[in-house]
Amino acid sequence: MGSVHLCRRCTALWPLCIAVLIYLAAERAPVASGEVIAAWLFLPVAEFTAVHMGRMSYSAWRVWLLSLIASVGAAQLFYRYMVDPTDPTPWLIALGFGLPAAAAAIYHEIGKKPKVL
Repeated sequence: MGSVHLCRRCTALWPLCIAVLIYLAAERAPVASGEVIAAWLFLPVAEFTAVHMGRMSYSAWRVWLLSLIASVGAAQLFYRYMVDPTDPTPWLIALGFGLPAAAAAIYHEIGKKPKVL
C-alpha cells in the first residue's frame, strides 16, 4: 500500500484474530481444547513451513485463505492463555507450531542470494 509493505498473511490474520478474540471474551466462551486449537493451526503452519522450505510454491489466495483459518486458531490460543496464564497448553502449542515455522523462515532467509547493487 503505497510505500508501506504489508504482509498478505498479516492483513488476513490479525484483524479476524482480534475480532474473534473480542467475541470469545465478550461471550465468556468455553475454552477450546488443545486438540481443537492445534487442528485450526495445523494446515496454515504446515503450508507456511512447506513454502519456506521450498517444498511448495507460493500462492497468494492460499496464503490469505489459510491465514483466515489460522486467525481462528490463534484467537482461541490467546483466549485460552487469557483465561488461565498458568495453563501450559498455549505455550506448548505455540512452541510446537512456532519453532518449525521459525526454522523454516530462517532457512528461507539464509538460502536467499544477496542482492548485488
